[in-house]
Amino acid sequence: MQTIKDYSNSLDVPSYEQSVGATADYYYYTSPSNTSTTFMSAGDNHYYYFTPTTTGTMNLTLSVPYNSDYDVHVLDASGNVIGGSGAGTGLTDYASFSVVAGSTYRVRVYYWSGAAGYYTLSLSSITPSIPPSVPLYQNSPVDVSLSAGAYMVYRFTPSSSGTFKFFTGPYGGFGGSNDTYLELYSNSGLTNLIASNDDSNQTLFSEFNISISAGTTYYLKFRHYSPSGSVYARLTATMAQPPIQAINVNSPVDVQVVQGEYKPFKFTPLETGDYTFLTSSYGGSGGSSDTYLHLYSDSNLSNQLAYNEDLDMFMQGISVGIDDNILFGLYNRFYGLAKYEDEYYYLVGHLIVDCGSVTFYSGLSVSSAAASQGLNAAAFASASAGELALATGVGAGAGVVTLSGALGLELTSVVARAASVAATAAALRSGDIMYATKNKLNNLPTNTAGNFRTHLKQLVGDPPVVPSDAHHMLPQEFSYRFLGKVDIHDAKYGSWVERSKHRSEAYAFNKKWENYFIESPNPTTEQILDYARTLASEFGYTIHF
Repeated sequence: MQTIKDYSNSLDVPSYEQSVGATADYYYYTSPSNTSTTFMSAGDNHYYYFTPTTTGTMNLTLSVPYNSDYDVHVLDASGNVIGGSGAGTGLTDYASFSVVAGSTYRVRVYYWSGAAGYYTLSLSSITPSIPPSVPLYQNSPVDVSLSAGAYMVYRFTPSSSGTFKFFTGPYGGFGGSNDTYLELYSNSGLTNLIASNDDSNQTLFSEFNISISAGTTYYLKFRHYSPSGSVYARLTATMAQPPIQAINVNSPVDVQVVQGEYKPFKFTPLETGDYTFLTSSYGGSGGSSDTYLHLYSDSNLSNQLAYNEDLDMFMQGISVGIDDNILFGLYNRFYGLAKYEDEYYYLVGHLIVDCGSVTFYSGLSVSSAAASQGLNAAAFASASAGELALATGVGAGAGVVTLSGALGLELTSVVARAASVAATAAALRSGDIMYATKNKLNNLPTNTAGNFRTHLKQLVGDPPVVPSDAHHMLPQEFSYRFLGKVDIHDAKYGSWVERSKHRSEAYAFNKKWENYFIESPNPTTEQILDYARTLASEFGYTIHF
């Protein structure tokens, strides 16, 4: 403590600072976390000046002799009282107040009544102000840049209970390291710490796993390890991974997972080339399951390379088509099969099986009517394969032919066992199914998933980069959310996106929409389109609405 002015009888003391018989004023420098013991004479005013370097809140205590009454005020740079206490004779005074970094404050301790004597003034350290929290969503990485000494608070509310992983990595997904620090709290005041981490996996980045409960909000403090360090890193929250299982070419694996969980696999190709990843019935037979596949290049499952949802519909159409044409609907009758007769890819899969069945039965028949059906089936199958390739932007050699070849083997095997002397009747029956499926395809709405790419090309021209995907700004995964509000297959809600970029960002993009609908369960059409525009700006997509 340093005295900077010893005595003055001429100080103009405001009315709220006046005390009985004020005769002397003393001035001192002090600082947060400092304690001063000073002698007080009757009529004295003592002023303690300090300039905080951090914005936040402080407390003070003033301990006085048992037979003395000294009071205290805290004043800001403009002379406004921002805290104070006048407890009474022999009682300790307490005060709390807020301070702003760089501003100068005065603590005035003054004589009120009683005996002269020594008092003790104690200033606490500064508790930094907590910035407003911002939402953090599962599987939606956030790139964070903070100046020296700053930190962010994120609130995270899991939709399901389980073990979650919070981790940092390079800003933008690549680049150098940053010495980050993560702290997870169960309350917004950041007083109940439940997990933290500085360095992990022999890096300066942070990572920890913790079991948390669905619907409960948690608060994650993200800062640099050093008070003088700057943050430049990516933050991610995701479900902690189950053990990763290796898979190999042509070695199917039966998988069982409960709703809301997933199973990760790793695949290391022995040769460079094109590979197909697909799901089918457990054990190779039985009912279908609504599955979803994502392919990533990293073990944290953050850099997505490819994903699939349309193939699910295509394969379901094949399954129902085999039951309708070859098993005569018996499986559906006893076990039930999901049918999606307003979905383009489902109908294309069904039609290809219809055509294959007609072709096979016609080959066993000597009937001219069956032969005619077979010619129509070949034409329909060829057209369907071409439309499918056009809709997906995948050449037949890379996708459709591979599937059709596998399908042909399956059909040949299954049909051979199911065929009978009634080949002509079977051909005509499958022909009726084929025409019905073709009619459903022809009568789909004007805008469909199947013609979305073609319509986008007609609207804005060829993609600027090849290969590119026709991206739905309004994801098909949430089509039920848009019903009656907006046609998601209208090409004006599409955007050309370079294929690798599209497939690496698709999961995060859809997750943004999922979280949007959690917070806004029934948005208006304009609110939906406004959010789509926001995402287009965030992801760098060119839009036309």
